[in-house]
Order: sequence, then C-alpha cells, then structure tokens
Amino acid sequence: MSSQDNKTNGRGGEDPLLEVRDLKTYFDTDNGTVRAVDGVSFEVRRGECVGVVGESGSGKSVCQISILGLIPSPPGRIAGGEIIFDGDNLVEASEADLRKIRGNRISMIWQDPMSSLNPFLKISKQLFEPLQLHKGMNEEQAREAAVEMLQKVGIPGAAKRIDQYPHQFSGGMRQRVMIAMALLCQPELLIADEPTTALDVTIQAQILELIRDLRRDFGTSVIVITHDLGVVAGMADRIIVMYSGRVMETAQATDVFHRPAHPYTVGLLKSVPRLDRGRTERLIPIEGNPPDPSQERKGCPFAPRCGWATSKCHNEMPELREVDDEHLAACWRAEEVFGAELGSRASARRVAAIEKRAESEEITDDVLAEVAEGA
Repeated sequence: MSSQDNKTNGRGGEDPLLEVRDLKTYFDTDNGTVRAVDGVSFEVRRGECVGVVGESGSGKSVCQISILGLIPSPPGRIAGGEIIFDGDNLVEASEADLRKIRGNRISMIWQDPMSSLNPFLKISKQLFEPLQLHKGMNEEQAREAAVEMLQKVGIPGAAKRIDQYPHQFSGGMRQRVMIAMALLCQPELLIADEPTTALDVTIQAQILELIRDLRRDFGTSVIVITHDLGVVAGMADRIIVMYSGRVMETAQATDVFHRPAHPYTVGLLKSVPRLDRGRTERLIPIEGNPPDPSQERKGCPFAPRCGWATSKCHNEMPELREVDDEHLAACWRAEEVFGAELGSRASARRVAAIEKRAESEEITDDVLAEVAEGA
C-alpha cells in the first residue's frame, strides 16, 4: 500500500516520507549481542533536512544502513521495529524490492568517496549504471544526464572529466561525484553519512552549500549523519541526538542549540570550538567513554559520564518525553536542563557552575539566579 493517496495525517497536510518505529538492529558476536540500534524512533517529513548527531559508536550510521536493508547477515539482524517509507514497511520488503529503491528513491552519500568509487572503472561507467538500471536509459541518454549532473555539482569540464578514473580527482571532487551519483535518479530521500569527513574546511563549506542547493532544487528530503553539531547548524530543520544506540533528544535545530534538554547534548555543544569566544574560554570535554553496547544496561547509558546523574539515572532507563513543543528528551532531569538554558550561547563558566550545583541539588530558579549573580 502506498501513501500517495493518504497524505492527510502529518504536519503540513501530509504524512512523513519516512517513519522509523522502535527500530532494533543487533549484531551477534562471540562476546555477546551488540545492540547497535536499540529502540530508535523518528520521522523525516517531505522536503525536510534532519541531522543525526552523536559520538562514534552511537548507532547513527547503523540506523541509516538499516533503512537501506544493507545490514550484513550474519552477524547483523533487525531484531524489531518498522521502517515505513512512503507507506511501505522496508523491514518486510524483499531484496528485489529493496534493489528498486536503493539508488533510485533512496540514495546515500557514503563517508569515504575513494572506497565507495571503484578505482578500476571510469567515472562514466559508475554514473551510467543507476540511470540504465532504474530509468531504462541507453548509454547516450545516460551520458547526457550524467554530464548535466556533474555540472550541477560543480565539476569543471564535466564532459571530458566524466571519462577519467577516481584517482584523477581530488578528495573534494570525488565527494562531488558521489553526490552527483546519489542524485542522478532524483531520489525522494538522500542520506549523507559524514559527507565532509577528511575534507579541508573550505571544501567542507562548499559541499554543505551544495547539498543545501540541491535539496532546494529537487525538493529532496535529507538525513545528515555527523558527530559535529557545527556541520548541521545551518542545514538541519530538526536534530536527533543519539547515544549508545538510543535517541537522547530530538527537537527543532534552533531549540537544540539554544535550549538543550539533555546533558549529553550540552556536552556536545560545549565541545564545539567557537570563534566568537576568543582564546580565553576553554572547551569542556565529555569525560569518560561510551558504554560497551554488548553489555546489559540497567539505567541511562549516559549516567556514568553525566554530572547531573542521580541514583535513579543509574537504575532506571528514562523514556523520551516532551519538555516543550516538539522537543523531546530521554532524561529524568530534562526539565531542569532545559530551564537552565545551557545552549551554545551559555559560557563555559556558567555551564560548569550549574553542573557543579546539579551534583547535589535540584536546579531551581533560585539556583539559576545565584549562579547568574556569581558569573
């Protein structure tokens, strides 16, 4: 059943393009079952850009690879949940149906373009394939469409360069080729996995601007996976913060940056360098390491590293709950964190002072007033 005839329930008058419901992706290893994705739910609306952020190992990429049905089995498996794309559950889809969707209706920009492009094949061969497979084009039609897309992503001399090999392109140009390949069939959903990794800052800015422009031109929904909140600051409409295979917080991008409601999000924000703070203000690192995903967890997975944690945090797993309009957080003290306004505008001194008080008492309006006076 398709949702083309049933788009009346979601915001903006239509259903979401993608709904992930309680997704669980596990890997069975000799050391136990690794819960890489452990009950994740989110949605992507049509034309929307969603940023998925978190440290390495938080489950960001595994979650998105699950959407494409690319989990290697064994050892991986989808242990539960649903992935509803345009009304169809991809978890129950056959491999043949998934092949019709991959690269056509859902495309992915992989993290490392050099390992994603076949070094033994010319760029032309790799660009023609999805057009011939999904759109039924002959070689002449595919060449014309591929050259046009290379021009759109900023490859100079595209008509000649299309017949070159990947090693003849710079890192930034290879990434542009990957973006062109992902957009050739004008997908409804584009997943960009760390699209600026290993690129210098100038090329990073160009790639992010390119994705923004193409999203506007094609009306494509975009998921951007990154460990750097700075990458999605000017791109994402909404942000999903993941940790240890779970969603810790989700909200509109401006809300996440201005008033985070989870201590982990605060930690990520305080780890981002800021040019407007000068050299005197030091970054605040998140102490400790992420938990072993193969070990059973009793309470909040972030509790061992969290300055706000109480005994309840160590013993009971919090569920996502709303702390403001469309702003959800999985934290027992989410309202306190939200009220403290520890977003990107808060000074490191203020964050440290409030976190010190949070170790032993509730953060009330009186405590915030005292901290403000002492700042």
